[in-house]
Amino acid sequence: EMRNSFLRMRQISSGFLGYTNDETGERAKYVFPVNPKLDYLMDDLDTVVDQAKAIVFHEFIYSGDVIERELRDMGIGFVRIKAGASEEEIDEALAAFDRDDSKRVFLVNNAIGAMGLNLQVAQYTLYYESPVSYIIRKQSERRSRRQYSQHDTVFRYDYLVRGTEDENILAFHAEGEDLFARIIEGIKRPTSKAGLGFESD
Repeated sequence: EMRNSFLRMRQISSGFLGYTNDETGERAKYVFPVNPKLDYLMDDLDTVVDQAKAIVFHEFIYSGDVIERELRDMGIGFVRIKAGASEEEIDEALAAFDRDDSKRVFLVNNAIGAMGLNLQVAQYTLYYESPVSYIIRKQSERRSRRQYSQHDTVFRYDYLVRGTEDENILAFHAEGEDLFARIIEGIKRPTSKAGLGFESD
């Protein structure tokens, strides 16, 4: 129950809420009419993709679907890797992003982002939803921050909704902790603000 509550709070900050119909058992979603997190993400992508390629990480399948729809509507070329993608599908997406200049965004689920992807061609990494795991977060950050990066400077953005689990996750990451792993222990949020907001490397 604590895990479900935590996931629901994360979904709300991303503009939707998943639920199950008590009578039919059918899964459905309530989508909020305003989603500032998505608006900021798409505004930033619209600004940077003409000059540089970008990676976008997301946690929920629905979030990936929404971002994909927005990218198509805006005419921004992209490749997408979903959780459960085959090795062949991953290799094809990597090759397209690396070699095809029209593919400006690499949209990837957090579950795939730590699997040794080499994305040095990207100058921007944008976290629509951060991984909860500190280890997975650090591994995903290294996808563009690698020894043979094509850029002198790479940029990382996190999209946070004030007062939500977004802030808590990054606060724990700043302390080298995994938030969800410690929720059941009743650990309070660290007081350090390090790691929140915009950072460039």
